[in-house]
Amino acid sequence: MAALISTLEPVVTVLVAIVFLGDPLEVRVLLGGALVLSALFLTMAPSKKEKLLPENTLPDPGDIFSEE
Repeated sequence: MAALISTLEPVVTVLVAIVFLGDPLEVRVLLGGALVLSALFLTMAPSKKEKLLPENTLPDPGDIFSEE
């Protein structure tokens, strides 16, 4: 999760530069920000396997270590 949040660093840096330093907002900056945000959302989207599996399909951790 931390790695995903850290991908927002360039977007935040550009926003801070625009607001506090008065840097101009250019088309290439908007496109770069859109690419970063779209990659973040695609990475966070659930996979097809996760959509097909019913909830609570993971084994109980106690079952792994129990002796039978």
